[in-house]
Amino acid sequence: MASIKVKFRPSTVADREGAIYYQIIHERKVRQLPTDYKVFRSEWDESRSMVKATRNSVRKPLVLSIRELIHWDVQRLIRIDRRLEAGGVAYTADDVIEGFNRYTRVVFH
Repeated sequence: MASIKVKFRPSTVADREGAIYYQIIHERKVRQLPTDYKVFRSEWDESRSMVKATRNSVRKPLVLSIRELIHWDVQRLIRIDRRLEAGGVAYTADDVIEGFNRYTRVVFH
């Protein structure tokens, strides 16, 4: 069973959005799956590994939609991992990422 975590990489430039990515660990191999989701450091809750929206922020609708997209992505990654695990054949973190990317290409292209 793979470990799937949501991570935030802050921008190296002050006052710029950082990137959200997924970390997939399986059999001590660590892989990163980048996303197109960008948030400011103040919109990231490190303790919960999730985006947070402040009450009066003009970006609140965007941040809430990113939170929902992250939830969907993580659930999809978990389903892919479970399917690979149930197959009884050895697999890697790269296989999980490949399954995710294959699904994304089919759905969005």
